Amino acid sequence: TMKFNIMGFNQEALVNKYNNLNGNDLIVLRTMVDILPRMTRTIEVEGKEFKQLTYELLLEDVPFITQSVSTLKKVVQKFVDSNLIERYILNKGGKFTYFRTTENLEELLYKEEVELVKEVKKRENKGEKIEVLEGQVTVEEVIKINGECLNIHDDRRV
Repeated sequence: TMKFNIMGFNQEALVNKYNNLNGNDLIVLRTMVDILPRMTRTIEVEGKEFKQLTYELLLEDVPFITQSVSTLKKVVQKFVDSNLIERYILNKGGKFTYFRTTENLEELLYKEEVELVKEVKKRENKGEKIEVLEGQVTVEEVIKINGECLNIHDDRRV
C-alpha cells in the first residue's frame, strides 16, 4: 500500500497533480513551508501577505540538496510554476524576494494535520483551553510542539 504522508504532504495529491516534483524538491518545499512563518519582513500585495526570504538563507537550511543558489532558484521556480508558492520581487535599492504559500499548497498538506490545526484554531478563537493527550498538554503547547509541520499561512480563512 502507498504511504500517504511524505514530509507532511499528501503523496496521492503529489502523484496526481505534482509528479514534476522529486524527493529533493519536497525537502526544499517542506523547508520553505516551515521557514516562511518565522520570517519577519512582510509586504502586502493586492491584499496578500508575502514574507521576505533570501535564497542564501534557504540554501543554509538545505546544504544536502544543493550548495548552489542557481540550482535552488530552479527548484523554487518549479513551485512557482506549479502554483504552490507565489513569489514577489521588490526592486527598491536592490532586489528583494518575497514568498507566500498558496491555497494549492494547503491542499497538498497531509489532511490530518490541516484538520487538527483548524480545530485547534477554532477552539482557540472561542477562548477555550482544550486538554489534549491525557490531560497534560494545553492547546498552545500542542501548537508549539507541532507548529513546524502544522503551518497554515492565513488565519483569516481558518
